[in-house]
Amino acid sequence: MRRIGNVLMAAGAVVGVTTGLAVLGDVHIPGVGSWLVAVAVAKLGFIAAFTLIAAGAAATRMAARQESKSRDVSLPQAPGNEHQRELPAAGLPDAQLRRREPIPDERPR
Repeated sequence: MRRIGNVLMAAGAVVGVTTGLAVLGDVHIPGVGSWLVAVAVAKLGFIAAFTLIAAGAAATRMAARQESKSRDVSLPQAPGNEHQRELPAAGLPDAQLRRREPIPDERPR
């Protein structure tokens, strides 16, 4: 997965640099007569480059997360931690909740 992410990011960089050089070099695309269409094609090239880079970054991050999870699972328990118990879920149990007093109006009527 990491290799796929790196390839996607490299492809995005190549597409972005190529599109940038084409825009800076005023390269004319055959079959495109209007400058407005050429600008749209350049924008699509940049969008494709950013999308490839983002997909590659996401794939690389997923690979790193998967590696860290597999590494955490395989670690042995430290000696002496057998007596620790699971922590309770966040928040108070229903029995400990108390009713709130209403807030009195501060403005005279």
